[in-house]
Amino acid sequence: MVRLSVLVLSLSIAAPVLAQVPAPEGTPAIAIGEFTGTGDAETQALGAGFGDLILTDAVQMLDANGAFADCPAIFVEWNRRKDLQAEIDLQQSEAFDPASRVTPGQLIDPSIMITGATSIEGGQASYVVEMRSHPDGQVIKSISGTAAEAAVLDLGPEIARQLLDTLCPKGWTAKGGTVGGGPGVDITGSVAALDAPFELNGTFQGGTALFSYSPTDMASGSVSYTFSGSGVTGTGTGSYTAAPQPDGTVRLEQTTTGCVDGIANSCRTVTDVVTLTPASQ
Repeated sequence: MVRLSVLVLSLSIAAPVLAQVPAPEGTPAIAIGEFTGTGDAETQALGAGFGDLILTDAVQMLDANGAFADCPAIFVEWNRRKDLQAEIDLQQSEAFDPASRVTPGQLIDPSIMITGATSIEGGQASYVVEMRSHPDGQVIKSISGTAAEAAVLDLGPEIARQLLDTLCPKGWTAKGGTVGGGPGVDITGSVAALDAPFELNGTFQGGTALFSYSPTDMASGSVSYTFSGSGVTGTGTGSYTAAPQPDGTVRLEQTTTGCVDGIANSCRTVTDVVTLTPASQ
C-alpha cells in the first residue's frame, strides 16, 4: 500500500555552501528545495517533480499579468546550484574571454526555503507543507490536506497561491462605475482577494447600492446587488470578469440586469467598469 504525503517544506536538505549575496532589501528570495515521494517508483518520481510544478505555477502568478504581479518575490536556483557554481568557476579559466565571464560570488542566497514529500495509499493522496525562513528554519506557513491520487497534479496552483499569499498579501482599492453615458452608479471599496467573495459599495443620485461578488476563479464570477433610494428598492444580478493590466491594476467589468421592486418594465441592463489598484501603490 502506498501512502501519499505531498509537500513537506523544510530545511533538512543537503546543499552546497557557496559564495552568495543577499537579495535586495524587501525582496523575498525563494528556493525550491528537495521534494521526495514515498512509495513505488511512480510516486517517487511524482514527489521529485512536484517542486517543479509549484515553481512553474508560482512564476506564472508573479508574471506581469499574474495574480501576484505586484509581489517583489523572486525565485533562485538551489538544487542545481552546485552545477551553476561549477559553470561559473569554469568561466574563470583561460578558455573564456574575461570581458564576458560571469562575475563569481553573485549567486543570491535564498531567504525562503520550500521542500516537499509525497506518498499515496489506496488511491488517496495526503500532503503536509511547510514554508521556512532560510537559513534559520523558522516555519512561515504550514499546509496539509488530502486529495484523490488522480488530482495530485492539480494541487500545484492552489499550493503556490497559498505560499505567495503568505509572502505577499494581496489587496486592491476599487474605483469605477457605469459606462456608456446616462445616469449610473459610482462603485468604490476594497478587495482583499480575487478568489474569495467580496463586496463593493455603490452610490447613485438619491440612493445607495451594495454589490456582492462570488468568484468562479481568479478571472470571473457572478455578481448580485441590492439598491434603495428615493422611496424605492430593487435587486440585480449578472456576471463579471477580472483582467490584470500591464500597469499592475485589474480591470473588473460587470454586466448586470436590475429591476425596481413592484414596478413593471423597470428592468435595466448596464455595464460597469471598476479599476482595482494594488493597495501598495
